[in-house]
Amino acid sequence: MAIYQDKLTPFGAKSEPAFITSGFKNWKKACEKFKAHENSHTHCHAVSVTAQESHPINAQLSSALATQQGDNRHCLEKIVSSIKYLVRQGQALRGHDDDDSNLYQLLKNLAEDDALLAKWLLRSQKEYLSPQIQNEILCSMSNSIVSEIADTIRNLPIFEFAIIMDGTQDISGKEQESICLRYIDSDMKPHEEFIGLYSVSETTGKSLAAVVKDVLLRLNLPMHGLRGQTYDGAANMSGKHAGAQALIKQEQPLALFVHCGAHCTNLIAQKACLASVLIRDALDWVNQLGVLFSQSGKFKAIHAATAHTENPSCTAIKPLCPTRWAVRSKAIRDVLSQYGSVLASLQEMASGASNTASTANGLLGQFRKGKTVLGLILASPVIDELECLSISFQKRTQTIAGMRTAVKVVQTSLKAKRNQESFNTLLKRRWLRVGETPLAGEPRRLEKECSRLERDVEEGSRRLAMAHNEIRHLKDELESAQNWNSPGSSSFSSRIRPSSDPHHPTEKALVSSSNPLLMDDINYPIISVGNLPQEILQQPSWIIAPTTTKKNLNATW
Repeated sequence: MAIYQDKLTPFGAKSEPAFITSGFKNWKKACEKFKAHENSHTHCHAVSVTAQESHPINAQLSSALATQQGDNRHCLEKIVSSIKYLVRQGQALRGHDDDDSNLYQLLKNLAEDDALLAKWLLRSQKEYLSPQIQNEILCSMSNSIVSEIADTIRNLPIFEFAIIMDGTQDISGKEQESICLRYIDSDMKPHEEFIGLYSVSETTGKSLAAVVKDVLLRLNLPMHGLRGQTYDGAANMSGKHAGAQALIKQEQPLALFVHCGAHCTNLIAQKACLASVLIRDALDWVNQLGVLFSQSGKFKAIHAATAHTENPSCTAIKPLCPTRWAVRSKAIRDVLSQYGSVLASLQEMASGASNTASTANGLLGQFRKGKTVLGLILASPVIDELECLSISFQKRTQTIAGMRTAVKVVQTSLKAKRNQESFNTLLKRRWLRVGETPLAGEPRRLEKECSRLERDVEEGSRRLAMAHNEIRHLKDELESAQNWNSPGSSSFSSRIRPSSDPHHPTEKALVSSSNPLLMDDINYPIISVGNLPQEILQQPSWIIAPTTTKKNLNATW
């Protein structure tokens, strides 16, 4: 009681002096007095003050604060782990409403087994779930991953790496450059790591080269370790003088530039498909069919019902990718494997009264033509080969030697298909498939189409030969006309002047005037003299302007 005595008020000291000031003397009634004092207010107050002497109020507040911080740290770890999971799976964090977002719903699911998290979610203010905090957490994760990649490259036994860059526009139209780093670890295993997307104000070679240098500087990767560059074939990227690769090569000559193999394959597929009108039009009809399939729910239902009766494992028909030509083989195979159901669906769709009936009718007319089937048949094996080549180029373990070997294999395979026997075999194999569809008579039509194409080629060759013979005959006549005033030149003169009348207006214009002769007034044949032999043009008495147009013929005799 000595400790408590100094802290009593005068009223408290007088309440029970026997236990506080004067001391207890009535030992006969000690048990009764002790029980009464134990339940008194004075004793309770004394116990409370004594307990506070060992745990001060500031210590109690600090303990409560430490407990709260521990609980908040536990909830923050759950939030970070949830964000990491959603980002790893490529899922959106936020939704139209905060309570319906993927992150909040995932935390509610975790709170069923976590009392602290459940209590924290009941708070009115959830600071760690705001969009700003989420973005900060994502940036911290990104910086940590990129820093780890840069540390790995710097610690390589042989400090060498390559850079891969390509650009595209986002949905807002802003140009974004994606940058990847490629390196080989100590186990000779290649790695291609995505670094990030970087906005550029302009797409010139100088600006793109500055982006590459800035990225390497931020990652603390010296330029002397750069050994390779891979871009597309655009002038601002691969230009020999002002391209990004040329500007980087000025600082690091060992950074060899290699045109992206997959991009080259895509360009080859595009040129090959556009070179043939037959294949180009057939692919365009397939694309329009895919657009109709994706936009019309009625046509989709009709095709599903029609195709299910023939093939339970029918596939949807999708539009062609507008930029990636080497991935169109699947769409072509889907159309060829379901050609009968496609025609039946288009015919049923065209007989309706919907807004897309006219589109379906037009597509039906095109897919009934044999040249459409022929175009798809011819395009399928070529695009298949190029797609396999493109996939091979995109492998992370691909090397320059492997790429060259793959190109030779594809060249050999394509050359083996360029003969009449392979063409006939391809047609027969496709005719069997087409013969099972409503195009029962199409094999004959396809054969006629092939015969017509062959006749067109023969006719073109014959006309070309006739043109060569005519040119040779005209050249012989020009060489034999050495003296233009001699009678021997009559055969050639008859080509220029159809009349022997010396007073003919054409002859008068040629002899007496150097002004242009308007051919609209006189309906005589036009002779092109731009390719006359030099010995004829060097005759002093015969001067002809080298540019002869349809409107005038400048000649001076």
